[in-house]
Amino acid sequence: MLLAGAMMLATVLVGSTTAQAATTADAAPAFANAFAPIRNVETGLCIQPRFNTESELVQVGCDQNNLAQRWIFVPNRNGNHIVNQLAGLCVYMNGPVSSGSPVIQTGCTDVTNEDWKNAAPPAVTTIMSRASRRDTNLCLAPESLAPGALLRIFQCNSSNVQKWVIGV
Repeated sequence: MLLAGAMMLATVLVGSTTAQAATTADAAPAFANAFAPIRNVETGLCIQPRFNTESELVQVGCDQNNLAQRWIFVPNRNGNHIVNQLAGLCVYMNGPVSSGSPVIQTGCTDVTNEDWKNAAPPAVTTIMSRASRRDTNLCLAPESLAPGALLRIFQCNSSNVQKWVIGV
């Protein structure tokens, strides 16, 4: 029931075509269409918005019961939207397409700053910005290893701080 409600929310937020793609992936793993935490490989901390509104994203201690730490990947023609279960907002690269730009959650739209490339859950993967409809070689990572560190995009380098555990 919760998954059905979540998919309905995703349909409203990012358009029925995008949400239908997420629900019709018959060969996808069971976790592919479910909300799940996104945990950093290096720090062991999870992604969460600072506030349950439009706000910056931070890494904090993981809590499986915290809906603010649960995300779903909704495919679109340029990658994926990453939608927060509690707020229903999308992950957005908030700045120029350059290393160091901050990442926030905001209302879901068709702008490419909300498009991300990653391996399908369950996976250990990088999360790369697809701004301007291209691989940017800019990957999501915390600005430091500390709890509460802001998330930003940095030049992809395959380090563990740029790798995320999704649905595993």
